[in-house]
Amino acid sequence: MPNTALLVIDVQQGLFEEDPPTINAESLVARINPLAERAREAGAPVIYIQDDRVGAGAADELLAGLKPARGDKRMRKRHCDSFFQTNLQDILGDAKRLVICGCQTDQCVAATARGAVAMGYDVEVAADAHSTSDNPFMSAEKTIEFFNTWILDGFGGDDVVGKGEHRIVVKPAAEIEF
Repeated sequence: MPNTALLVIDVQQGLFEEDPPTINAESLVARINPLAERAREAGAPVIYIQDDRVGAGAADELLAGLKPARGDKRMRKRHCDSFFQTNLQDILGDAKRLVICGCQTDQCVAATARGAVAMGYDVEVAADAHSTSDNPFMSAEKTIEFFNTWILDGFGGDDVVGKGEHRIVVKPAAEIEF
């Protein structure tokens, strides 16, 4: 699909070393790398977004096993929403559709996806290519399931806000086309 970009949000080593740690590092990498490769093959930009608030040094590095390629872009941010006080819109150029994966489901992934819809982008979230850590109310697994089914899927479309022009669709990474 033309005018699409892939955002890989905050898949940084430090998030998998915190207490409690972000879960599913190996399966996350196993889904993000093929997603990024399909995006590159289709000519879609791949943008690795890193949060300045995650550790320093090695903790700030991309998670081991991720395979960024020459030509992929990198961007730094300081807030959950990757658009807030960054030049992400400039980096995206003509993109009208965003595919989103990464960390943390209930924070940066959700904030960026919902913010993107509000800014006029169509969004697909890779249901099995985002992760988070346990919180005081839910396990990481339950949080991911809750956000996939109740918070993200359909946001902006037939939700309580009404029928929006742009929306979030949640689907398995293997089903996302570029």
